[in-house]
This record gives sequence, structure tokens and C-alpha cells, in this order.
Amino acid sequence: MEKSYLRLYVAIITRAILDSSFRTSPNYDQSDFIVCEEAEKWFLSKDFKWICSLIDIQPSFIIEIKNDLQKTKKKFAQNEAWEIVFETLRRNIE
Repeated sequence: MEKSYLRLYVAIITRAILDSSFRTSPNYDQSDFIVCEEAEKWFLSKDFKWICSLIDIQPSFIIEIKNDLQKTKKKFAQNEAWEIVFETLRRNIE
């Protein structure tokens, strides 16, 4: 991943995946539900599809990662979840 904008877009997608999976912070509270709902809606937006096209990755692949993370019962620390998602995306863009 040579171009700096690729890293930025992967970070945006990673953050949205974590937010939509209620992995917003180690101790989320009621106000985080709004963040989670907004993140979930973002995956239906033109912006999401546009970013996917910029980094040449299928939106369905991103949705699959998001759904897999949402299904998992395993508890990850915030930084662990970030690394898993970010690295999965990064490897598939190179």
C-alpha cells in the first residue's frame, strides 16, 4: 500500500466497521448507539461505494468482513479489533 490516501481510506472503513459492530470504545455507553447506527447506515451510502471504488475493492467484501465481526462472540480489545480489520483490508488492497 504505497499511496498515503489508501491508508486513510482503509482507516475510515476500519473505523466504520468497528463502530457498526459496537466496538466504539472499551466502555461504550448509551450515546455510542447513535454512532453505531450512523456507521451502519454509512455502508448503504454512495460515499462508501465511492471509497471502495477508489481503493479497488468490492463493497460486498467489506460488508462480509463487517458481518463476520458482528457475528463473532469473541471479545477483542479495541486495538486488537482494529489490527484484525485493518490488516485484513490492507492485505486485500495491495
